Order: sequence, then C-alpha cells, then structure tokens
Amino acid sequence: MGDCSINLYFAPMGFDDLEDVIDIEKRSFSNPWTVDMFVFEMSQIKVSYHYVARKDNSEGQIVGYICFWLFDDADEAQITNVAVEPELRNYGIGRQILRFVVGMAIEKKISEMFLEVRVSNMSARHLYESEGFIEIGRRKKYYSDTGEDAIVMKKLLYIR
Repeated sequence: MGDCSINLYFAPMGFDDLEDVIDIEKRSFSNPWTVDMFVFEMSQIKVSYHYVARKDNSEGQIVGYICFWLFDDADEAQITNVAVEPELRNYGIGRQILRFVVGMAIEKKISEMFLEVRVSNMSARHLYESEGFIEIGRRKKYYSDTGEDAIVMKKLLYIR
C-alpha cells in the first residue's frame, strides 16, 4: 500500500512486552515461537536484538516486532522473526520495521542481511523483494509444522 500513515516508535523488546508479542505471534504463524523462545533470544545479548514497534509513541499499542542477529565478526545480519498485528497489515508497518533494522545494520557497517521466508508467504516475499532482498536458495522442508520449504533471501547493505 505504499508508505504508512501510522507513525511508529521503536524500542527494545522488554519482558513486559511479551504478552502482546506472543498474542501477535500466535495470530501470525502456524508454528509460533513460545515465550521461552523469546526469553532465550533476549538472553543472547552479544548477537541478538529484538524490538517492538509501537503506534505513535513509547506508550502506544505494540503493532509489530522483529528479532534479528548482528554478527560483527562475520559482517552479516540474520532476521529471525518479524510480525505485524494481523488487523494492521498492508499499511506499511512491516516495511517500516524492515527499514529500521536495515538502517541499524548499515550503521554498524554490516554488509549483508539474510532471512528465510515460507514459499507460500507471497505478501512477505513481495515486501522483501521490493526492499532489495533477492532469493539465493532454498532450505528444503525447513518448516517442521508443514514440511514447507523456506526461501533464503539476502540483501547487500554496505560494501567494504
């Protein structure tokens, strides 16, 4: 839908955010992450980053989130989980979240970003492609709930 009229405020995901995050997660994925999985990610402080996107300001409704890894030594980033409130999809929130993370990686002079996406998730694939991610491979039967393949995508961010 193009640019979003919803202003987003990004903040590190806190334990107090997990109830809202898990609610979005369960309504977004057939094989959702558990609370324990988010807590584990949040404990990996050397590489794991996790942000919530709130509507308008620091007190606003959580409308999306993203988890990703930044590997300074390997000069790459990996998006591990991203979701938008189902009722607010197609308003550009996912695009804003993606651009936020890409910007953070560029600031840290990370040169490549990777992600996996279900073959059947055409809306996410179109978003990623429109933001410069290209398909570089497949992971056969990657998703354990359905046996569906994942498409591996990569975006060049920064040339050393």
